[in-house]
Amino acid sequence: MGPVVAAFTLLFAANGANPATNEVDLQPTQWRVVLDGVMGGLSSGKLTESKSGLKFTGELSLKNNGGFAWARTRRLDLDRNFDGFEIEVQGDGRIWDFMIDSSRRRVMAGGYRTRFQTKKGVRTTHRFPLSGFEAVSFGQVLARGDLRASDCAGLGVLIGDKKEASFDLTLIKITTYSAPRAPLSATQVGIRSPERSIVLQAIEMGVPRYNDGDHVGCADLYELALSSILMMGDVPDDLRAKTRKDFRAAMALTSDEDRAWSHRRNMDRLLEQTSAAP
Repeated sequence: MGPVVAAFTLLFAANGANPATNEVDLQPTQWRVVLDGVMGGLSSGKLTESKSGLKFTGELSLKNNGGFAWARTRRLDLDRNFDGFEIEVQGDGRIWDFMIDSSRRRVMAGGYRTRFQTKKGVRTTHRFPLSGFEAVSFGQVLARGDLRASDCAGLGVLIGDKKEASFDLTLIKITTYSAPRAPLSATQVGIRSPERSIVLQAIEMGVPRYNDGDHVGCADLYELALSSILMMGDVPDDLRAKTRKDFRAAMALTSDEDRAWSHRRNMDRLLEQTSAAP
């Protein structure tokens, strides 16, 4: 393995690992309560600190067209690279909504929602992939499956199951999680040329970044891969010339999204025109 390939592989090993989970602060001062009183309702609710975690209690009322109580973060600072949320709660046997405020899609009287069933007095753990959330406004579904990690600007839990009764939910832990990234197989790396190995690794790392809205990171990663390949000696001269020409053209683009796609097309051509080693 040449020095360029070795350096590039080490860089991927350092940056390709799954990011650490982010734990959400459950101090009461970092949360606030929103009740249906803003619309004339009479529900009540409060947040208190307990030995187990953040306790949200109150009474749901359907009077005056009310019927919801919402505990939500004041702010949220998370790593942009994750696949969903995991929560541990002690519940009251009711169905709750886990809510996300999106910085990309502002939703009136709602947000991105997924639901979970609790068991009274029992600790349960729930996982919510970002792909499972739906955008709702005044109870109407606006979109499904388009929530991204970079969109998440706030979160909370909401009770609105149309039952007039007391509620009691303790938030024990809230974290993000990332799905395991499968390492490249021997077919993808072990028996392929160094150029193809670099391209395949760059695409594997770049696609999740692009899909999470990190167009700059994706474009920069592709750029590094292509510049490394152009320094290698085994690329045919005509293919090297085409690759260098398109590489320079992509570098001149002002849109990071266009730059990422231009580099990707360049890499796809490299894959097509470089054969795997026997």
